[in-house]
Amino acid sequence: MKQTVMRTRPAAEPARKVPPPARKPPAPEISNREKAKAGRRSRIISAVRDIIRDHGADALSMKEIGRRAGVSTSTVFNLFGSKHALMLQVFEGDLRSYQAQVHKLESKDALDRLFDAVRMVNESFAREPEFHRHVFLNIYGGPDLELRSGFRGSRVPFWENLVKEAVAEGFLRADTPTQIFAAGLGHIARAVVMDWAVGEISLDQLEVETGYGFAIALSAIARKSALPRLQEKVAHYARNHRFYPGAQE
Repeated sequence: MKQTVMRTRPAAEPARKVPPPARKPPAPEISNREKAKAGRRSRIISAVRDIIRDHGADALSMKEIGRRAGVSTSTVFNLFGSKHALMLQVFEGDLRSYQAQVHKLESKDALDRLFDAVRMVNESFAREPEFHRHVFLNIYGGPDLELRSGFRGSRVPFWENLVKEAVAEGFLRADTPTQIFAAGLGHIARAVVMDWAVGEISLDQLEVETGYGFAIALSAIARKSALPRLQEKVAHYARNHRFYPGAQE
């Protein structure tokens, strides 16, 4: 008689314990002292903006800044060191805000983003026209070459990044000298802004003339596939340039 052999299943291995995910260390808490310091810095920067907007940069003094911010003159010096450094902080904050607005735009591509950036300059100036007017008149009409250099130096990289994006997406030639070309775009924008600052043109003219200059400049380094779009931009700005006798309708 054939015997049936009973096979036993191997014992199941005990379930491995999965360690819980490591917890991220909590963000260091900001002390009340640091919060108070940040609050003083913010009030000082706001005071500088208010003074420039209301009276121009020539009216800035550490004493008046402290008075408006509700802090002592020594506090202004301790936090910023000098009026020069303080003004650069204000201008840099303004640039960061502008850059954030540009990057939030839902531009179709890098080529459109360049022209959207021009439009955003116009919108930014429209919100605080007197502040921006006084800033440009002081920087480019005043004797402070160091302030002018710092102001310009932080803006060229912004335009260069936009140009590099247009190169990377195939709209501009790969051999485009991005730094000097971005500096050239900055010269176009600055010349038009100064015409606006001294009251020779309106904000609408500022956008049209800057956009037209950008379109002409970009056409010189554009790939063939991008030229029709830039030609459309040139025609668009020409149609909207109704500010001088003989302009196209």
